[in-house]
Amino acid sequence: MLKKIAFLALTLLLGLVLSLFYALKASKNELEKTKQSLELALNANESLKRANEELIKRHEKELKALSLASEKKELLQRKVEYVKQKVYESNENNITKLFNLMLDGLFERD
Repeated sequence: MLKKIAFLALTLLLGLVLSLFYALKASKNELEKTKQSLELALNANESLKRANEELIKRHEKELKALSLASEKKELLQRKVEYVKQKVYESNENNITKLFNLMLDGLFERD
């Protein structure tokens, strides 16, 4: 009778060890899958970080270009206003002289 109980206990322990072995194996497989997913996510994150940095640089360049264009537009508007004022003040009736006056005002050196 004692042999049967010992055999039964040994069988149960063997079953427990096998089930724990398979659980450990499943956990290792899940850990490997998680590591691969993490590596993929880290690579994607690094790629997105580089793309974001490039977009930030591009954005800064575009802002500088817009600022420069705005300054040039403002300068041109001031020149046009200056020419309008000069033409208005000149009381000139000759079209050629008015045109030359306008060109001188628009394209004079700053």
